[in-house]
Amino acid sequence: MTNLLNSNRTAASGRRPNGLPGKFWDEASQSPRLEELVRSYLELERRYGQEGGGIPGVPASPEDYSIDEKHPMCGCDLEVNKRLHAAGFTNEQAQLVYDLAVERLMPTLHGMAGELNQQRHVEKLHQHFGGSDRWDEVKRQLDAWGKANLSEEVLTALGSSAEGIVALERMMRSGEPGLGLQSAPENMPQTEADLKQMVADPRYWRQRDPAYMARVNEAFKRAYPNKG
Repeated sequence: MTNLLNSNRTAASGRRPNGLPGKFWDEASQSPRLEELVRSYLELERRYGQEGGGIPGVPASPEDYSIDEKHPMCGCDLEVNKRLHAAGFTNEQAQLVYDLAVERLMPTLHGMAGELNQQRHVEKLHQHFGGSDRWDEVKRQLDAWGKANLSEEVLTALGSSAEGIVALERMMRSGEPGLGLQSAPENMPQTEADLKQMVADPRYWRQRDPAYMARVNEAFKRAYPNKG
């Protein structure tokens, strides 16, 4: 148990207290240099205060966060930074928040967008074929015919959009005859293999390039003029 009557014995004895740096001890007077202690404390407070309210590593303001933007949809946001700053986040911690948003949030958003886009295509097919029941019937026929007559790559490309499925149905209904494009303009497919190659092009089934899709649709019309 500490004797409170002797609690200042070390300082009163003229010896430098344990833990007190030598620059803060006056050997001549055998006492602490209070002015040096105060000056050093104020300097530390000033330095850390500039970096973020006394917390090392925290920017002085939300505007001072330096974020490496990994995705345009998860760019630096001032309102988010204000909340991070209020919580005392360092720049490294704030960067981690943005990185996690890209890593965890973006795949979810892409998945939702894909599902929404797929639903839109299904609605188009319901309208084209006259309802969901009719579409279910045609879908089974197209899948069986496509597996028997087309490569997996081409079937997947055609089956990825409403336009591709309508084109696939035209091919199935026509019995896959010769294309009959003897007078086809330049850059238009001359054979059925050419047409399939156009459909498999990412510009048609992935990028949905309007100009390229128009060329493919025109090619199908020329190949199967009697199919609506």
